[in-house]
Amino acid sequence: MPSPRRNYQVGSEYHFVIKGHNDQDIFHDEQDKLMYLKYLDKYASRYHISIHSYVLMTNHVHIQLSQSDNSDASIPRFAQCLSSLYARFYNRKYKRSGSLYKGKYYCEPIEDSLHSVRTKAYIETNPSRTKNPVAPDEYYWSSFAEENRLFAPTVRTSAPQGYLYMGRTPEERRIQYMAYARQMLRHWKSGLSQRKVPKVLPP
Repeated sequence: MPSPRRNYQVGSEYHFVIKGHNDQDIFHDEQDKLMYLKYLDKYASRYHISIHSYVLMTNHVHIQLSQSDNSDASIPRFAQCLSSLYARFYNRKYKRSGSLYKGKYYCEPIEDSLHSVRTKAYIETNPSRTKNPVAPDEYYWSSFAEENRLFAPTVRTSAPQGYLYMGRTPEERRIQYMAYARQMLRHWKSGLSQRKVPKVLPP
């Protein structure tokens, strides 16, 4: 799977998305999701990638990440290993061949602290914006579930840049973030532009 050409910077955050070919499902059961999370944690560690948030949906994946290795190749290699190893597992399990994914993965830079926390909220509220919405605290396959101890952590995560500005203590940050995520979810569901959402972070 070819990777988009980009100069990846140490410490900068990126929003990674990959989708199933023709929008087909890439996860069918719990075993599939657990295997993907196993590969996610393994190759993030191998290529010095920090995972800040993620969600596994039925036919696509969102990951907020950054790299600590001073190499343009870290994120592409991580993406290549994660995607190809899971595709190999999937094709073997379901006795199929051919591409599992919809072309190249998407990996765009996150611009600033507000964009960072907005991306985390966008990713973790994704299950609430489907045809059959599920609240973040009722959806297991996300960083929100792991951070709030809804199940035993399988992926090592760290707070994104913007989250750290939301309060002086972990509890203050958690409360501020939850309020912000609920606010963002209302705006996304109403179809309003993200740029119209009031800023809650300090200038």
